Amino acid sequence: MRSMATPWIWIPLTTYLAWLTAAVAGGRSLGVWDSELAKTTVLWVVLSGLALVFDLNKAISRPGFFRRALLRTLGATAVIEFFVTLESFPLWVEIPAQALGLLFAGVQVLVARDRRQASAGCVASAYLALYGVSAVVWSVVRLVGDWDSTDKGALAREGLLPVWLTVVALIFEFAFALVAAYQSSFKRMRFWRSQGRLWRQRAAVLLRGNVRLHVLRLMTGYGAREVARADGFRAAWTAVGQVVQGARARKEAMEAAARRLAANTGVERTDETGRQLDQREFAATRKALLWLHTCHMGHYRNRGRYRRDLLPLVASHFARDGLPDEHGVEMWVRADGQAWYATRQTTTGWWFAIGAGGPPPDEWLYDGPRPPKGFPRAAEWDRFGGGAHTVNWE
Repeated sequence: MRSMATPWIWIPLTTYLAWLTAAVAGGRSLGVWDSELAKTTVLWVVLSGLALVFDLNKAISRPGFFRRALLRTLGATAVIEFFVTLESFPLWVEIPAQALGLLFAGVQVLVARDRRQASAGCVASAYLALYGVSAVVWSVVRLVGDWDSTDKGALAREGLLPVWLTVVALIFEFAFALVAAYQSSFKRMRFWRSQGRLWRQRAAVLLRGNVRLHVLRLMTGYGAREVARADGFRAAWTAVGQVVQGARARKEAMEAAARRLAANTGVERTDETGRQLDQREFAATRKALLWLHTCHMGHYRNRGRYRRDLLPLVASHFARDGLPDEHGVEMWVRADGQAWYATRQTTTGWWFAIGAGGPPPDEWLYDGPRPPKGFPRAAEWDRFGGGAHTVNWE
């Protein structure tokens, strides 16, 4: 509640609610809203409208956020939800059915965290699916049976309400996201240039970024630094363009790499540099093993030895690197705790390994068609990479 009381929260939230109120008033004058929809409107604001405005960070940072939010409103799930809420079951059915639904929804949450309860998850999923289908069928049957006495206009207004309210909410969120993105960009520019005025650089960002969020997303970190360090409006204008072109080039390179990955799937050959053409899971494996190495260095500096129990402690990070839940990384630590190595076989059958034969920052790398035979040694490993045994590490 203290957080909600800060101006940075309650002013935008109050403005947002005022914006929605004005939209409802406009909808009433246009004949798409009436007092019968008051309860549905309040429920939409509480369950969906506030969720949209609190997703501001996603709106700023995730490309395609607004398109996906609108498509969700027009998608099959929204249509099913509309039909489910048209008619309730009799109370003697609705109350126990909803109670069981809540119980089984909780079971699904638990199963997502503990796969050993998969059988309970199957029962929960089956019940929820059956209940959902039954609710839709019940609503449709009741709607068809009462069609002659149904107020078609009211039905249409209720069905369209979430659609146009979402559009109205997204317009506000887009405007607010622009303001927040500019504010964040200007703050970061000031961080990189603490002395002197920045109005020329800010003007360049305003004029070249205008209402394009994908440009403003780049005006953080490296982008903000390059623009802030530019001397004058013209140089800042050029810097913004270079940041955008660099991002476009990186995106094209990633897309080209994805196409090469797909084209070389199953190809058991190497290119002119000796690298494997089929590189499925190569990047994810390298990231995971390098993270394990980083953690080993930190713990060694604290303890004076490498930890035998480190792998389970850091394995949860591997999913962020792109590895499956069953990551397949194996690790060995020498008895004296002064050397270690870890291996992983990719889905192509190729092996990667990383390790250390002494205190940090010692690092040995390996990749090949077979796993290494033991702890790091010059015969089959490369110290710090760059040799014949680490072609695919580069």
